[in-house]
Amino acid sequence: MGLTDVFGLTEPHLGEPDKPNEDAWVSRQSQDNLDVMVVADGITRTRLSDGSYPEANGAIASESFVKSVVKNLRTQGLTAESVREAVSEANKTIAEENKKAGLTRHTVDYQSRDYLGTTGCILGLQVDGKKHKAVFAYLGDVIAIYLPESGAPKLLTRDQLHGCHQFSYNHFSKAQKAERLLWQRKEARNRRHAQDPHGNLVGFGAFTGEPEALDFLEVVELEVQPGDRFILSTDALRIAANIGHKIHFRRLFSEDIFQFFFTWSDSRS
Repeated sequence: MGLTDVFGLTEPHLGEPDKPNEDAWVSRQSQDNLDVMVVADGITRTRLSDGSYPEANGAIASESFVKSVVKNLRTQGLTAESVREAVSEANKTIAEENKKAGLTRHTVDYQSRDYLGTTGCILGLQVDGKKHKAVFAYLGDVIAIYLPESGAPKLLTRDQLHGCHQFSYNHFSKAQKAERLLWQRKEARNRRHAQDPHGNLVGFGAFTGEPEALDFLEVVELEVQPGDRFILSTDALRIAANIGHKIHFRRLFSEDIFQFFFTWSDSRS
């Protein structure tokens, strides 16, 4: 038995039944008083000319990512640096998967031949004597909420794609979806200094095997207490909130978490 009780679930896309489920999550418990939880959201690639999704999809990247982080995270001395190192190795495994698929800087077109990639977050928890320590890291539009036993819930993430989406959805029409995705992937993804025409930063990170992805990795260290909880999620929570699936939240979460999430979600509208 580990330091924590872990519960996880993933379901197919609510609006697109043929869309592949590219989520992945894994936990490693009770190894040198270190528990690790990893959640990854594989990035869906553009449909092929026949309307189907490519067989090689984001699930390859998300599954590779979670397994690699758990394998490579050092058990001695949980630190922000040790998490960064494990994430870096995981990003390299995705680079290898892309190489196997023939997807390199010279062959991708950022459309039907785009990189295999994923967003993701990592939580490490370790007990050292009487001290309970957590290190959390994320990249992309994943969501994490810290729920202390005593005190108010705290959002640990920000949507790194917010600026990109704000510009691109206003700039490109619905009929220009292909052009919008091309711009996002080629001009903003893993481009730290990317700007829109107004000078606003619009870059965001995704684990595609490109080393520049690590420029967007955000890491925080927390001192936690027994009884504290964490929610780690893909952007599905945000999407479900936006389309009004509040009934599902009430089934999953307590009232305080429900109110916190929808207060935060409504404030972004």
